[in-house]
Amino acid sequence: MIRGESAGPNLEQTKIDNSLPVDFSAITMRADLRRRSQELRISSLNIIQPHATGAMKENYDAISKRVGREANGEEAIEVSADTALQIATLEQKARDTTDLFPDLAAYQQALATKLILASGNDPQPAIAKTKEYIETARIIPKNSPASLLPDAIMLGAQKQLVADKIMPTPEQVAQIALSNKKLLADYALVLQESERPNFLALIPDSARREVAIMIDESLSGVLHQSIVEKNSADDKQRKDARLRIFSEMKETLRNSKMSDKKIAAALARSFGNLGGDARLLLLELARDEMEDEKLNADKEQNYLPHIIGVLMKEFDDWRVNDIALQLVGDTRTPAPVARALFHKLVKRGYIPADAGAWWSERNKKYENTEFTDNKKWQADCAKRLELLQKVVADLGVLPSRDILEFLDDTTRWQGAPLDKRVEIIRESQKEFDKVKSQRELVVMLTQDERKAMIYYLLHGGDDRFNLINNYGFEKFKEMLKLIADLRVHEKPIQMFEHALQKGGMSAEQITNTVSRLRAGHFPLDKPGQDSQIASFEVSENAAVKNANAEIGQVLGRGQLGVVLLFPMYREYLENDNSAPAREFIEKMTISATFAERLAVLDEIEATYTDFQERAKTDLEENWRALGEKMVLEVSLEQVFSGATVPVRGDELIPRLDSKRLDLKKMKKDLIVALRGGNEKLDKIRQDLRKKIKARDGLSVGLEKQTDTGQREKLQKKIDGLNEEIKKLEQQKAVANDAKVSERFAEMSKTEKDAEIERIGKEIIALTEKSPSAIFTYLTLQVLGEDKLREQDIALIQEMESHLQGPFQTIQDYLTYQPTGRERTEKKNQRVNMRWVDKQERVLNMVRFADSKICCFSSCNYEMRVQHDTPNKYWVASINADPMSFVISMEIPRGMDTAENKQVKSTENLGFIFGSFAIDENGGLGVMLNGIYYAPGIEDSLQVAAIMDKVDAMLTGLPIKITTIASQHGGSIKLPNGFKNESVELTRLRALDSGDGRPETKVYDDMGTGSNLNTPKIYTGLWHKKIHFKSPPRSE
Repeated sequence: MIRGESAGPNLEQTKIDNSLPVDFSAITMRADLRRRSQELRISSLNIIQPHATGAMKENYDAISKRVGREANGEEAIEVSADTALQIATLEQKARDTTDLFPDLAAYQQALATKLILASGNDPQPAIAKTKEYIETARIIPKNSPASLLPDAIMLGAQKQLVADKIMPTPEQVAQIALSNKKLLADYALVLQESERPNFLALIPDSARREVAIMIDESLSGVLHQSIVEKNSADDKQRKDARLRIFSEMKETLRNSKMSDKKIAAALARSFGNLGGDARLLLLELARDEMEDEKLNADKEQNYLPHIIGVLMKEFDDWRVNDIALQLVGDTRTPAPVARALFHKLVKRGYIPADAGAWWSERNKKYENTEFTDNKKWQADCAKRLELLQKVVADLGVLPSRDILEFLDDTTRWQGAPLDKRVEIIRESQKEFDKVKSQRELVVMLTQDERKAMIYYLLHGGDDRFNLINNYGFEKFKEMLKLIADLRVHEKPIQMFEHALQKGGMSAEQITNTVSRLRAGHFPLDKPGQDSQIASFEVSENAAVKNANAEIGQVLGRGQLGVVLLFPMYREYLENDNSAPAREFIEKMTISATFAERLAVLDEIEATYTDFQERAKTDLEENWRALGEKMVLEVSLEQVFSGATVPVRGDELIPRLDSKRLDLKKMKKDLIVALRGGNEKLDKIRQDLRKKIKARDGLSVGLEKQTDTGQREKLQKKIDGLNEEIKKLEQQKAVANDAKVSERFAEMSKTEKDAEIERIGKEIIALTEKSPSAIFTYLTLQVLGEDKLREQDIALIQEMESHLQGPFQTIQDYLTYQPTGRERTEKKNQRVNMRWVDKQERVLNMVRFADSKICCFSSCNYEMRVQHDTPNKYWVASINADPMSFVISMEIPRGMDTAENKQVKSTENLGFIFGSFAIDENGGLGVMLNGIYYAPGIEDSLQVAAIMDKVDAMLTGLPIKITTIASQHGGSIKLPNGFKNESVELTRLRALDSGDGRPETKVYDDMGTGSNLNTPKIYTGLWHKKIHFKSPPRSE
């Protein structure tokens, strides 16, 4: 219903043209029935089956079946001589319990209503009372089938009542539609699509469009994508309504009449009600408005704010937030809209909170001023907004407090206008141009925060990424410090030099190659060879095919299977208490990665052949309930035994959206367990890192020290630190093995419940619109938080991170392909593959993975996957290591045809990262972690085209073998010539571990683990032997 307009009298009987009274209750009752049926369905989808005794589960099933029978009006109730007494008793109990137990009162009154109806008396007063109790009880989470009974009983009763009700004719409804908007909204839910044109023809021409839009707004409220069955009648009605709403909004935007303001708001609300794929239409409208430069003062009315408002309310993802940020930076955006969007982006964490604090503190200066000084506040707001827009649009970076204060400081800039300040900043590039190496630049920026900020302002907008574009200055500063703290170790470089020599390079060539890599440059002095154009054919649905394959791998034995089986087997072994069981438990304690845990599971199953069947039996009921709720047609047998499982993400993700609708009502213990963190364990880790760093520093000093007395002192300090490290390691082992449910063991139950509630709300606010997080929460309900140990959490979080990318891809697919049809036609794709220069493109290097979600994306910096080390450290290592490199995959740069100027930002679509290696014969190798390409790699022909360009780029280096992993987001189909046989290689990383020795640990998808810089036999790694290097192909 369009807000602000009177609904008119809520008449159930209205006289028309002095004829007999018309009964409209058939409409209101049927509409109410449809709404309540939908609410019951949503609630039932979010009920969690108990992890308890068989008897409790039987009771759960029995009540669930009763709910279904009650809702369908199939549950009989006996009427006897004392029925009147039963009714009175139930109603009295309802009145007595309503204050303390409103849900129980609703159930008792619902039973009374059912008895009244069965006895043939007028049930309307009782129905009204039951509805009141149900409304009062809405504050109580519906977490069991019994909590659904009042709603189900009412549905059954209403179905009986409405069955004999005769519907008014369309002519009768049309005559009062304009004066009774409430009735019109109800009629929208019972009007058949086939009857819609005839009904609208009965409405006067002047009001027909408004009535049509009101009908669709009401209808959209029961057609949210997440709860509409695919290929059902509701699904067809939803598609018809969606098309009408889109067409009407397009027309409204085209005309932009002031009189259409309420209509535009109603249409925008309708989009929000539809959910899911309606985002496509909103994005299309928003982009059309922005690109056509329709935001101007000459327009009578701009409705883009309505569109963006719905986008921001209903959808929270990288693309929507990025569009909103662009609107903040667009000077054509109305100032109130730009400010509102800015604060919304701050609230959801896309813009740093300190930028919002900066704005609010400026507002406080005017809180106590007289009304006559309002113009000063308005002028200051305009000044602040101009500054924001300069940062976002002209400089292309994320606004933060320190940046805004830096640019806003009139004293620093000696009163220069804003444009002049930006000009001065750009002139600072001359100083950076004098720098000769990445190391020199990183040290300069680390030591001088002002220079770091200027560099960020100059280059933060050089690159745009396919997904994540909110890389802030604080993250950049942190990465600079991490890179600066790392030191090069010479031994791996010497191994690299020997391989070059063995391959026939001259001493001068070797020196030049190593010097270029040390400085962060392309290794060969061959201008232009560091950039290659790959061309290949790709179908439009390649990305979603890959995404489904990635999800299938995650849900297979290697990941979800490990996550579910590991805690179950641990519990079985702890109850066994035999010598073999204790030995396996010891192995389980020290296994951290998916590969390590999978190997232990294989061993356990070889000894305890019944364990997998036991786990299936124990988890089967909860798994079946999960499958029913999410339409997940995957069996535990497939999860426990298959390397991959068949799954349709485009059907799964809309189901997850319904879970988001009710996530706040979920039990928060599991959510806190998976996302809340363990402060005690984090403190132990932090202390351990400090002690190890101090110990390693002293060890380096000991090796260089020649004085005997000083050596003894250093050794004594080292021994003391070793003792402290040993104790901390023991504490960490105990903390890692603790149950996550014991995190708050030191608190009272009241304190624990309050803390879980507080943390849970914070986590839900951040993750309630993340499909991967919601899926992980729901899936782990099969297991329950009681079986999880702290050591399990990192792998669960890694599993979720592997779902982020494919889920995002499918969300985009659902957005941009709203009809869901397969698109198989091929189109040519050209991709510029460019070696990322670590000196010239520092800001690309520190966030190279932001074009496709993976563990190294900047949003996952804090995640710990391997070696108990945050991912940001591994990203810093790739930056600091001369033996590691990144190849970006970009849209070929060209001219902006609209303004005939060079496009400023490079559009990043993907990346390849890896390092140099040594084969078993001492020859040079290249090891790649995968091909991460956001639009999707469909077949081996595309991989061949990309790998040919990698070969062409490196022509001139005596490479004997190229290897590539094919896991997670980098999963691909390898072309002919690549083999999946075991191969011995030494992966190089020329960094000091902190104790004067080469680094030994790394996180990769190749399985290097703790065997960095040492020979390792790799299995499952695709590789190709190279006998000669062909010249680069010409385009």
